[in-house]
Amino acid sequence: YTLSSLIHNNCERLCKTFFFFFQAEDGIRDAQESRGLGDVYKRQGFAGGSVFGFNLMFNTVLDTGDHGAFNSWDRKPLVWRDSDDNSTLRLVPEQFKIYNNFVFRPSFLGQSNNLYCLDHDDGSSIYNDTDNFLVYGGIKFREGFSKHAVGNYIVHPNGKEASQVAFADQIRGSNNSYLHNTVVSETGQFYGACAGYHTSDLDAHCEMDYNQFFSPHAKFSNGGCGASDKGFKAWQGSGLGQDQHSTVLDINQASDDTIIAKGRALLGLN
Repeated sequence: YTLSSLIHNNCERLCKTFFFFFQAEDGIRDAQESRGLGDVYKRQGFAGGSVFGFNLMFNTVLDTGDHGAFNSWDRKPLVWRDSDDNSTLRLVPEQFKIYNNFVFRPSFLGQSNNLYCLDHDDGSSIYNDTDNFLVYGGIKFREGFSKHAVGNYIVHPNGKEASQVAFADQIRGSNNSYLHNTVVSETGQFYGACAGYHTSDLDAHCEMDYNQFFSPHAKFSNGGCGASDKGFKAWQGSGLGQDQHSTVLDINQASDDTIIAKGRALLGLN
């Protein structure tokens, strides 16, 4: 099994000699080898505990589409021996941690079909996405449990595809959250690509709150999540409730200097 792997302080796509494997089907790969799964993809759940922090990623997913610069799939965890005491047998993986990364979704090398900066696909579970600086792309959760996006700064995530949003909430799982994130959007669509997500279904509910949204004239759209398109007040009042303590502000309050300063702080550049 793989336990507590570390990828730290790398510049992927700029430093093309760097090459790392989590597993035979996990790792960082060049475009011609990635099969479109993402520049960094984590396919095997196993014992968990892997860390991905303070990296720069860009020019990804040049061959196919519908994936992110970081893409995770999942497999059922195996029985593994806890490394802390070398005796306790565990079935649940340790939390994966993705933090303080600078992910730039588009490519300078030509057309990229990359849709997200961080894409947790097909039931991948037990991820913490915290304090990342994401430019021109957002985060996707598809099924699975115990995935948490907290404290991320997401800049202009909307693209030509309607599914390109700050948070694509295709949940169908439990104990998932989207909290304390900041999103600057030129379109005002902050959610989308919901794949049957229903705000009143407790089993599929994602905790969304304490987020700060910036858009022209403080426009807000939930992108049709919960079966219909809603403005901010209607979104807050529907289903089990979401974004009760979140705010929507005019985009003029998020100046370029403010965005750059926030990014530098998250990346440890101040």
